Amino acid sequence: MKRIKKIVLLLGCTMLLVSFVGCEQKGPAEKAGEKLDTMSKKVGDKVQDSVDAAGKKIEETGEKLQR
Repeated sequence: MKRIKKIVLLLGCTMLLVSFVGCEQKGPAEKAGEKLDTMSKKVGDKVQDSVDAAGKKIEETGEKLQR
């Protein structure tokens, strides 16, 4: 009986270890997704910078027109 408990415990630990190792490895889809996330954030930052710059120019033009 003790031997069976040891075997079950050993198998359980082995399965747990294998599941953790499998979760840590990133496949090609995860890597591609991370790259897309990074690129979309960079594009979003650039768009926001452009919008801010355009807004400043519009304000400057409006001030010049009021003078």
